[in-house]
Amino acid sequence: MPDYLPLSPSLKNKFPGLAAQIIHFKDVSIKREVEALEDYKEEIYVETRGRWEIEKLRDDPDFRA
Repeated sequence: MPDYLPLSPSLKNKFPGLAAQIIHFKDVSIKREVEALEDYKEEIYVETRGRWEIEKLRDDPDFRA
């Protein structure tokens, strides 16, 4: 049976379907940097910068905070 974090009543009222499940990971190795991942991040960064202009994003309702 999965474990869940208890949520405050105010949080439950604000977000009725919200649940926060606790997940345990085993046999995970942590590395400061992985070259393939860094290359991928750079590729995505370049692709995203080519697709979007910051001036236009400021006016886009999906990106406005």
